[in-house]
Amino acid sequence: MIDIESLATYSFHALYEPNASLLNSIVLGIPFPKAFSSYEDVHRAGLVHVLVLSGGNLTILGRTVEVITEGFNKKFQLVLILLVITFFCFIVGFKAPLLRSYLMSICTIVALLIGRPLIGLFGLFVSGIVILIIDRAIFTSISFQLSYGATLGILSFTPLLEAHMRYLRSEDF
Repeated sequence: MIDIESLATYSFHALYEPNASLLNSIVLGIPFPKAFSSYEDVHRAGLVHVLVLSGGNLTILGRTVEVITEGFNKKFQLVLILLVITFFCFIVGFKAPLLRSYLMSICTIVALLIGRPLIGLFGLFVSGIVILIIDRAIFTSISFQLSYGATLGILSFTPLLEAHMRYLRSEDF
């Protein structure tokens, strides 16, 4: 059976510290030791969120599978992406931000497989309901609140920003 500790050991053999710990934090979700001066640098730069597993990790995995399987049937690619991100989530554990993005990914993949339009807010709503059904106590988790708040902000403001950028690129400006 694959476990996180045995995967983390490989990076410690291949990299020096703090690079091994940084890699393990970004890829496997192992907490980055706060004792390293690098942690303070990352914190000061406002990039601590990069050290937490979330939708970014699933996006990278999904996109990697998509590039590797370029030319294959689209439905095959989507099912393979779903299998890969599911395997990844079982290995690293379903923490709140990763669980949210995993459930939203499932909503997206299912919509693509059945030919339905993608509605990000629907995926966010469904993932929130499922998580709250599984564990009501998670609602008080700051990780849960920040993950959903940030995603809601991205989904809400992206159309406005895109419209503004189109306006700025137009010849009328």
